[in-house]
Amino acid sequence: MSSRLTPRKSEKEVRVEDIVVNNDGTVGVCPDGTRFKIPVTNSPMEWMRDPLRGSFFHWVWIIIFGAGLALLLAGVPSSYFVALFLFWRLAYNLGIGSILYLQSASRYFSNKMADIQSRGAPPQLIQIMSSTMGSDYKFNDLPAEFNAWVLFRGFVEVILALDLAFYLVMCLVYFEAQPFTLSTVASYILGAILCAFALWAKTDAYRVIGDFAWNWGDFFFLVPKNLSFNRVFSLFPHPMYTVGYSFYYGMSFITGSWVVLVVSLLAHMLQLLFLVVVEDPHISKTYGSFIKESEDEKERTDILYDKKTGYFRRDLIVFKNFFVLRSSDIFSVVVLLYNLVLAFVDLPLIFFGLHAFAWRVFHVLFLGWILYKQSTSQYFTKKFEERGMNRHDAFEEWKRIYNFSSTLTYVSFALACFKMFEWESFGLNYFSSARVVFGVLLLGLNLWSAVSSFETLGEFGWFFGDFFILDTPKKLYYTGIYRYLNDPDHVTGHAGFYGFALLSSSFSMFGVAITGQVLHWLFLKYVETPHMERLYGEQRRSESGFKEGLQEIIEAEKKNVAKINSFVKEIKSDGVAKATQKLVETLKQKKQ
Repeated sequence: MSSRLTPRKSEKEVRVEDIVVNNDGTVGVCPDGTRFKIPVTNSPMEWMRDPLRGSFFHWVWIIIFGAGLALLLAGVPSSYFVALFLFWRLAYNLGIGSILYLQSASRYFSNKMADIQSRGAPPQLIQIMSSTMGSDYKFNDLPAEFNAWVLFRGFVEVILALDLAFYLVMCLVYFEAQPFTLSTVASYILGAILCAFALWAKTDAYRVIGDFAWNWGDFFFLVPKNLSFNRVFSLFPHPMYTVGYSFYYGMSFITGSWVVLVVSLLAHMLQLLFLVVVEDPHISKTYGSFIKESEDEKERTDILYDKKTGYFRRDLIVFKNFFVLRSSDIFSVVVLLYNLVLAFVDLPLIFFGLHAFAWRVFHVLFLGWILYKQSTSQYFTKKFEERGMNRHDAFEEWKRIYNFSSTLTYVSFALACFKMFEWESFGLNYFSSARVVFGVLLLGLNLWSAVSSFETLGEFGWFFGDFFILDTPKKLYYTGIYRYLNDPDHVTGHAGFYGFALLSSSFSMFGVAITGQVLHWLFLKYVETPHMERLYGEQRRSESGFKEGLQEIIEAEKKNVAKINSFVKEIKSDGVAKATQKLVETLKQKKQ
């Protein structure tokens, strides 16, 4: 894999959390086309300004949380608070997930609210819902879709607040004071940084998307707004569900508890499962019609997948599309089985390390040399044509070689790490648990990166198609994971090697992983980048979306710092009262 950027979709990806919404007169659109003015909705943190004037739902979660604290003071077993947190985590992922799934599939809750409105809603219900909204909210003047969302939004407030509150209580219960050492101080500092980063990611995400997307508004109605991929959304995919949960691992470092670490990982996996099962299908269904295939893409598709002259016909990708009667597929499986048998053979550990290293060198250097020669002189293709074959035959063999090499590179590395794993040093403690958890996270990151890259590139990009196929349109699009990284295979695509090395606790395998990444950097510098420049010219992006987004945030924060410095200078020269008055007047003028 590499930075081959020839995706199937040319339009920007549409994500529910990427929608920028400001509820100052925004118009909502119901599925039947009904348009209405959206009343002002309060921020989730609005109650902090005046805790005594919170909504009905605010008081519900305060009372439940108070009862949980009473149990803490009563000295109930620690495991109770694990169960309590997991209950609210399931209320979020399973409870809210089920509501949204039904709403997306059949508009179930909008229809129920329509029935309630047609019969006349109870005054108590209207009062409860009004407590979560501004003064311009009129229940009977608004469509059922919006009212259903308002009620749903109240339940979300309760569940999300208690999910976070009882997680922190669980962390408090399992906090283990460690001896004051350098490693302890480092754990506290790293934990605090991760928690602060998560807080910034969440608040910045809310600043970008507003209340509508924060509370899954497009499951109920749509808002005609332009999409924006700025600030934290230009740095990370799904930041509220990915880096927004980094505080889980920060608290694990601070508490020093393997229980907190394992429960945090489980909870995070549930959140990502919620994203995959509930949100992504709804996004595809809701916004898929807005993504149009360009003429270039249509032409490329016709060339690549034509039944007679096309270049792709259910090729083996790792083990996807495996066909038992295809010789190359059988050969791949047989070699893989031979490698697995080696795991039970008593050979020196250095053999497995060198075996993994050899495949890494073969995959990057030898295949990189083939691609270099192919890019500069069509060397690989010409060798087949000299033997009476054609361009299709050459590319067919290249695909088989590349898939076989990719698979064996990972298998040999994983096998070496398995052989070097020290079982006797592994125990049920924080450091062993941390090793496993973060190793698995790195493997998961690698898997996600590979799947995301394939979804964006398709088979053409996955197999370096633009080195071999010359008659397709030369057009670059930066979508999917490539919206953030120019070459995810070089960054997140190597995470799995470090994950295996971390699990094995082998410095030798860390060395092989680092060497492999250095070799890949050389491949990028001397093979792929020159090829991309020759083929795509000025279409090629010089900086990644991540770097551009980071620069945007830094510039914005510099302006904020300059404003703070200016305000401090005014305080020194004019006094607190005058400086504050000037600030208030400036803010009023901006609102007008």
